[in-house]
Parts: sequence; structure tokens; C-alpha cells
Amino acid sequence: MVEEFLKALVVYPNKKTEEIRSLINIACSVAKKIERTSEDICVKAIKYVPEVGVFVAIYVPPDKRRSIKPFVAKGAEKVGSE
Repeated sequence: MVEEFLKALVVYPNKKTEEIRSLINIACSVAKKIERTSEDICVKAIKYVPEVGVFVAIYVPPDKRRSIKPFVAKGAEKVGSE
């Protein structure tokens, strides 16, 4: 079995999320923003969690093999700097 790295995000229901296609579009759009990519995002599943009244979208993040600059807060010291 091939293992995939998966991520999840929460979609709060509103008038725009009444159709499943809208939920998928919102999940893809938000995932692209989270992942900072323009690549297509594959949403594997969308589940409604009635206990908290939200939808959870499970997606496959884009390939992260390209080099990523680490986030350094303004005024913080970079790791390894002297």
C-alpha cells in the first residue's frame, strides 16, 4: 500500500455551501491559499461532523520536494546564524 501524506481543513456551513460542488471548490481554494500554491489540490473526502456542525475536507498537499524557505518571524534570529 502506498502511503499518502494528507491534510485536513474545516469548512463552516453557510448559504454558499449548500451543494457538494461548492464545498469542494471552497476546500480547493482554501487549501491552495494554505499551501501557497497555484497547483491543483486533490480533495479526497468531505465529511460532515454533526457534533460540531462543520465539514472537514481531507486533501493531498502538493509535492513539497522543491526548496522552501523557512519562516522567520521579524526580529527573530535565524537558526545557525552567528
